[in-house]
Amino acid sequence: MTGTAAVRGLHGYGAMRPISIGYAVLAVMVLCTPVAALMASRAPDAPAPQNEPAMQQRFIVKYRAGTAPARDPHAVQAHLDQIAGELGGKAAAPASPKLSWLRRLAVGADVFSVDPTLDAAGTRRLVEALQADPDVDYAEPDGVMTIQR
Repeated sequence: MTGTAAVRGLHGYGAMRPISIGYAVLAVMVLCTPVAALMASRAPDAPAPQNEPAMQQRFIVKYRAGTAPARDPHAVQAHLDQIAGELGGKAAAPASPKLSWLRRLAVGADVFSVDPTLDAAGTRRLVEALQADPDVDYAEPDGVMTIQR
């Protein structure tokens, strides 16, 4: 055997394939072991409370078709100012929150922020005040939706 035939050995290049595949399998096992161990040791996610939202700063409100805020996004701020004034006038509310319109979503609902951030009771009062308004179709805290197991 001379030249490249001596380097290839008796079986040619095919003899190296099982060794290369073995190294590839070993590398995958070494790299995946820490991930599998981390996933096995991770505690299950705690379920979120169903009716007690955390501190809320943003909300979504959808106005009924045909109302001024539904037709004109600029009318939304005037409506939010009216709601804030009603909330500030209640004895249970310490001060009137500042409600600021942010944007209109593709589905026609509006996103607004609240300053200062509301706790669970403040969130409940604001959503109830919005839902009591005949111009409002629905109102809810803005948040990330997740699947609960």
